Amino acid sequence: MATERTLSIIKPDATRRNLTGKINAKFEEAGLRIVAQKRIQLTPAQAGKFYEVHAERPFYGELCDFMACLLCTSPSPRDATLSRMPSSA
Repeated sequence: MATERTLSIIKPDATRRNLTGKINAKFEEAGLRIVAQKRIQLTPAQAGKFYEVHAERPFYGELCDFMACLLCTSPSPRDATLSRMPSSA
């Protein structure tokens, strides 16, 4: 049976508010199984590359700054979660 993998990035404000566990619980309630999780601090360059599909949009710069936590009141890492579930295909 084929499986799909999903990358989820928990935003810095949710991480700072200690919501990671509750968010993970929601994934699991939806039938996803978390197979890996890593706490990372994105650099502006990494955020820019990840979100480059939005480069022409007016919110791109603010999105990259937010995800690199340049607009946060205090630095906060992101939780990157890899989940998988059986493919419906």
